[in-house]
Amino acid sequence: MTEPSDVSAKAALRLHARNLRKAFAREHAPADWRAGEQAGRMLSALFGETQTPGVIALYRAHGSEIDPEPLAEALIQRGWRLALPHTEAFDAPMTFRAWAPGEPLAADLMGVAAPLASAPEIAPDVVTAP
Repeated sequence: MTEPSDVSAKAALRLHARNLRKAFAREHAPADWRAGEQAGRMLSALFGETQTPGVIALYRAHGSEIDPEPLAEALIQRGWRLALPHTEAFDAPMTFRAWAPGEPLAADLMGVAAPLASAPEIAPDVVTAP
């Protein structure tokens, strides 16, 4: 059971994080393109030079979130497969479905743009978050 104080603390933390993200977006407008440019370096830092491309879960940018589209393109060029979250039930664990830029998206149960239910479910090796 979640205590009321836990709920208010979580809401305050989310508001603080959102305000930090908005400030970052204002101060670092080209951050999304820089993420794409730095994809190889980031992957090497995570896995070393011998990492075989796998599946990486991205997110669809909303509001002031950094747009991961340039990162997606750079990852595809390096042989990675992409996935996006797909909510199928309110109390179910988060699942991920295969996706590539340009493929159709539809609102999932939470109203978030997600791959179609017909897209294959896949398990990501890496999960990114805004």
